[in-house]
Amino acid sequence: MSKPRPDAWAGSIVGRDAETAILKALLNRVPTQGRQLAIIEGEAGIGKSRVLATVLESAREDGFAVLLGVGREFEQDRPFGLLGAALGFTPGRGDPDGSNPRENRSHIIEAMLDLIEQSCARGPTVLALEDLHWADSSSLLAVGHLVSRLADQPLAVLATTRPHPRPPELDRVVAELASLGTHVALPPLDAASTVTLARHVLGADPDESLRHSLSSAGGNPLFVIEFAAAMVEDGSVRIEGGTAHSVSLDVPPSLHVTILRRLSFIPTDVLDVLRMATILGTSFSVTDLATILDRPLAGVTKPLGVAISAGVLGENGERLAFRHDLVRDALYTDQPLAIRKALHLQAGRLLSEAGAPSVQVATQLSMGASPGDADAIRWLRAAARDLGTHGPAPAAGFLQRAVELMDPRDPERDAALADLAVSLTWAGKLDEARGHARGVLARTGDAARAAALHYTLAKGWIWHGRPAQSIEELERALALPGLPDGDRALALAELALRLTHARDVSASFAASREAETLAARTGNRRAAVTAASARAVALEFAGRFREAASVAAEAMRLAETGPPGESPLVEFDFAQSLIGADRLDEAAAVLESLRRGRIERHQTGMVANVGAVQAGLLLHQGRWDEAVLVGDESVALSADTQFRALLIRVLGVLAVIAVHRDDLARAEELLAEGERDIAISGPGRWGFTWLMWARALLLEARGDLDEALGVLGGAWDLCEMLGSIGERRDIAPDLARLAAAAGDRARLRTIAHGMEQVAAIGGVPSARAAALLCRGVSDEDPAALRAAVAAYRAAPRPVDRAIACEQAAAAVRADAPAEAVEVLQEALGIYEEVGARRDIARVDASLRSAGTRRGARRPRRRAVSGWESLTPGEREVVKLVAAGLRNTEIATRLYVSRRTVETHLTHVFAKLGISSRVRLAAEFLRRGEPAAGAERR
Repeated sequence: MSKPRPDAWAGSIVGRDAETAILKALLNRVPTQGRQLAIIEGEAGIGKSRVLATVLESAREDGFAVLLGVGREFEQDRPFGLLGAALGFTPGRGDPDGSNPRENRSHIIEAMLDLIEQSCARGPTVLALEDLHWADSSSLLAVGHLVSRLADQPLAVLATTRPHPRPPELDRVVAELASLGTHVALPPLDAASTVTLARHVLGADPDESLRHSLSSAGGNPLFVIEFAAAMVEDGSVRIEGGTAHSVSLDVPPSLHVTILRRLSFIPTDVLDVLRMATILGTSFSVTDLATILDRPLAGVTKPLGVAISAGVLGENGERLAFRHDLVRDALYTDQPLAIRKALHLQAGRLLSEAGAPSVQVATQLSMGASPGDADAIRWLRAAARDLGTHGPAPAAGFLQRAVELMDPRDPERDAALADLAVSLTWAGKLDEARGHARGVLARTGDAARAAALHYTLAKGWIWHGRPAQSIEELERALALPGLPDGDRALALAELALRLTHARDVSASFAASREAETLAARTGNRRAAVTAASARAVALEFAGRFREAASVAAEAMRLAETGPPGESPLVEFDFAQSLIGADRLDEAAAVLESLRRGRIERHQTGMVANVGAVQAGLLLHQGRWDEAVLVGDESVALSADTQFRALLIRVLGVLAVIAVHRDDLARAEELLAEGERDIAISGPGRWGFTWLMWARALLLEARGDLDEALGVLGGAWDLCEMLGSIGERRDIAPDLARLAAAAGDRARLRTIAHGMEQVAAIGGVPSARAAALLCRGVSDEDPAALRAAVAAYRAAPRPVDRAIACEQAAAAVRADAPAEAVEVLQEALGIYEEVGARRDIARVDASLRSAGTRRGARRPRRRAVSGWESLTPGEREVVKLVAAGLRNTEIATRLYVSRRTVETHLTHVFAKLGISSRVRLAAEFLRRGEPAAGAERR
């Protein structure tokens, strides 16, 4: 470990290649085209001086004479001070003192023109005027003369200025320079340049957390340098292995002092408005600011205009925002804590009087209220109710704050704690939610409240992947004395749904029927929707696929008649019923909409559950690269959030793909994790068939055919025992194939009969195709197998079709070898498309034995490494990385979760053999591919 040295950086220019190139090109035109003008504009600290110094150094090397004058804030009363410094006036040479202003001024300007012409006569000259915003009025007047009267001279006039302060005489000069010459506006540094600049200061690459902190500088080089240097000086950074790690992410106090000093040029009345704006956060509406200042809109527009011109504020859609988080934080913390709290409290009350949304009012009051503030408590609870399940994490934050403000003896405190348990459950903080719920249950005598808490606990247990415990909670709710019928209807509906998760299908049907009857009698719409969803899920497990989709659609229609969020999982169950009914494209659209909504509401755990279902859907569709991406994200989010309800399902999906792709070690890792989880929750849990399916395929791959058949046959039998025969459709093609290879005729007959039963009641193409396949394999019937291949061509499950093609080829090979080759090539094309390396090898062997090699016309699978191997989604992420966006910004741009971006990058790094975002961006740009637009602010 070593300590970085901020003084080791000599001050190289970073991220300004385009701007310096423009100015150097301008200098190149001077000898042949005469006078050239440029104004270099940007906020304080943006790098104007560094750009100018770099260009002047180049000019000297090219033989230019350089005349440099620098404006000084405290020398604005010195006539001709800026130009006098540039031209070398000394007291002995008549340094102007303004003693005879109007008469002497013209003589002085003429003398200055003479001096510049003399320099130009000797060779090309640069007149550099740094910090023109501090120039005295006489110098500004003289610059106007220079611009108009030296047009034929080999002269370049380069001036730097801030957008504020901008007196009228400066405005005129800047406008003239810009209109006759080049206007170079320096934008904030992009993310890659920010990292490079910080690396110069730190002497090492900043780690991810430090990069995130550096982004608060808003691309201002001065703030980046001073932030990094302050972190070093305060001992907040350590160097290990060439990487700078943040020991503490607190902004050093010394940096705030520096920033405030840099803002001293802004008028006091503008700073006062900005300090009030910090109370509203990083971004704010002008109307809200006027409200908390208790001024008319006209009273804030002028100071805000000054702040925008100074580069402190910028536009953020219809709102204004601090362009640098560091500036906002410095202005905010410059006010004592007691004053900040009072201002938040005042802002909350003024906003409430103005009719602002509850969330906005509660945000302010939560930061200013003191214990016992009944008004603040009321607003905090109202905001949590308004957010509901659409924003569980902030809702939990408001309720937590409300509880903190409440007196322990307040009779409403337990109600607030019960609401908190619900929000925490939806936010994925299941252990914390259980703690609060258990505490209230121990104290309450209210049956309805107790029942609601049991529902909450049941939901938490099911999302934790523990259906047995979930069912126990609901049975406790139903056993409560004095439970109202409406609440009983909801408890029964919830129980029906949880019973499907535990695969007790017949019990689920009974509970849902009772719940629907009771819900109709009591008018409990939520119970009716939940009961209908439960019945749809049970119907799907029972193999009644079309009926399931119809009932799920009814539940959706009923839910739409109620308030938003009343039945938050109905879409989820509807999507699954669509998959069962072979309506995969419709299901994909519902799931994607659901996923986006959950990301928008920060319901990360539900994103994991949606991703698990999406992964299975994508597997069926033959979109395996996407299935792996979504599945990996789902597994990671499950670990992050405790949402493990569908974990074994997605682990099974990923393991099935891994075996097909001959990544047996990866498959074993996935299965080991899933089997550890299922050992705790029990074998009937949602997704067990996928896990057993993958285990069987892995056993087969390792040469243990009998054990593979035993495992997959066990899954088949378990489906029969639990009443979830609809799940047989997924495993039937492989089970028939394994049974045929093992010569188990009895098992084959059982499989064929069972799938024909499912096909008869399910009425969907994939079930009919699977039944034909199983019957054809069982009876060694080429006609049935040909019919299976044809049926699968109409069903949206291409890999199952490939299995049918292989079985058909084996059956017709002796009598119709050309037909066998044709269907084997059809199977091969599917396996190549999904990258199923094990299956490709098997089909290749079959083709060779038939005297045929893989045709050169066959579509080749995308490469597994290199740039050509990147998927469209991965390419989009790489493009935005190259544009300098952070993971959170990429996620927002692509409307995905941050985890999705991280998963994409993990795959990209593995495929390209690199481990650095900087190297990734550099390689992308080296290849000549344009980066996406990356204006972050």
